[in-house]
Amino acid sequence: MTFTPDEATARAVTLLRERAEQVLNAIDDGVYFLDPAGNTVFVNEAAARLLGYTAREMLGKPQHELIHHKYPDGTPFPRAESPIYISVTEGVQQRVGGDVFWRKDGTPLHVDFTSIPIRERRQIVGVVVTFRDISAQQRVEEQESRLTKERAARAEAEVARQSLIRSEQRYRALVEAAGHYTWTNSAEGRMEGEQPGWTALTGQSTAQYEGFGWANAVHPDDAGPTVEAWNRSVATRSVFNFEHRVRIADGEYRLFSIRAVPILNADGTIREWVGAHTDVTDQRATIADAQHARTELGRVLDQAPAAIATLDASSLVFRSANARYRALIGGRDVLGKTVSEALPELAEQPFLIEMLRDVIRTARPYVGAATSAMIAGPDGTTRERFFDFVYQPVTRPDGTVHTVMIHAVEVGSGVSR
Repeated sequence: MTFTPDEATARAVTLLRERAEQVLNAIDDGVYFLDPAGNTVFVNEAAARLLGYTAREMLGKPQHELIHHKYPDGTPFPRAESPIYISVTEGVQQRVGGDVFWRKDGTPLHVDFTSIPIRERRQIVGVVVTFRDISAQQRVEEQESRLTKERAARAEAEVARQSLIRSEQRYRALVEAAGHYTWTNSAEGRMEGEQPGWTALTGQSTAQYEGFGWANAVHPDDAGPTVEAWNRSVATRSVFNFEHRVRIADGEYRLFSIRAVPILNADGTIREWVGAHTDVTDQRATIADAQHARTELGRVLDQAPAAIATLDASSLVFRSANARYRALIGGRDVLGKTVSEALPELAEQPFLIEMLRDVIRTARPYVGAATSAMIAGPDGTTRERFFDFVYQPVTRPDGTVHTVMIHAVEVGSGVSR
């Protein structure tokens, strides 16, 4: 037997009224019944109350457009995508958790629902929808989730704090191991509060170094220029780089290199200045000694009875040439130039350059006796000349050559060209 839609609706209503109306009105869950067209033909008291409607306002109305027309985020919910509508059209039972029905006043009602198709003689005559309000449960879950996130955030913050402490400890240990003495100044450039680094360096107490008291530990000849340069950096918010002598805790004056930088707040204002003093006394003495040694070596080489020059092994660029070498090549300026650039006539005598490359490749010296070479003089005239010479490789610890020293003594000359 086949029912028309109207007959099916009437039949369904009769069934509900006969079997379940009183029971359905007595339960706390919402229940409503849809006809094959998706219209509401029954709604229990709990459903009407939860949704803010009266039963009269819901009866005969399309359920989807009335209470299920939007997704939880408020965007339109097409009827064809609704699980309840699929139950009506395809006879598929649906169980959905965490969905939203929309109350009469437009506010969301968070629900779990089930839609069950009702058949008679294999024909869908309606769908029963049951739902329950999970707002309180959701609030509890959200609160638990929030508390869990807060606990996780606190734990993460504590891990970060401990990591920062360890990083600061490592940084301080590294700074101390490297011979740096750190300190901080206020945004205005004044030393304030506990400064263990400065105290360790100078022996000054807090009362002695606060403000500009630290300048009393600076050598009298350097104190004024230091304060002037420091105030200029603070006024211009620029990195402070300086050197001065400081009287350290044992009373000795030592030379220090200073670097200080401004630490900024999020809005770009200066929060504080962080600086470090590094003892460079021995370093400067070593540099001075090295410069003196180079000067003395240059003086010795210039007075040597042979022509001496050095070449960079990787580029064959002249690094040095003594007076006799420069005189030998006619007074030409060779420093910073390659052999081919400085002495182009050697390009016509490739065997001399190949000898150089072989010395660099093998790290073995080459000794030439009365070797012929065409060298241009001051007037540009090329003349055959004879030399006793040595290409001496200078090696790194790994055995590779970084410099070639040329040592030459002229032993005769030939025809000019």
